Amino acid sequence: MLRIYRYPEEEGPGKRFLSCTILAVGHLKERRAVGPLTELAQDTTLKAPVAWYRETAVRALGKIDVIGAKDVLYSVFEHAKPEESLLRTAVVEALSEANDPGILAKVEYYTRGEL
Repeated sequence: MLRIYRYPEEEGPGKRFLSCTILAVGHLKERRAVGPLTELAQDTTLKAPVAWYRETAVRALGKIDVIGAKDVLYSVFEHAKPEESLLRTAVVEALSEANDPGILAKVEYYTRGEL
């Protein structure tokens, strides 16, 4: 997975494979993917057309272990640029998977735009 992420092809099955893999490990709650997903979610060097990998990684982290990934998700949200609204939305969606009053309070804080 990381080989495709680090050395993307211009077009081709590699990109589709990576995006499907990210989605699948999230839905399967594959804990072994947390490290690579964290790296991908925090990679600010990704630019269009592959910047959306970060959004997908954030959503997958929320499905796998939102409590364990909360600090990473907070960091991604807080360091996202204003034009990265889709990334910020993905973080809020991932954090909303938690059944934890502290995390949900932070989500409410973020959605009000108080940061």
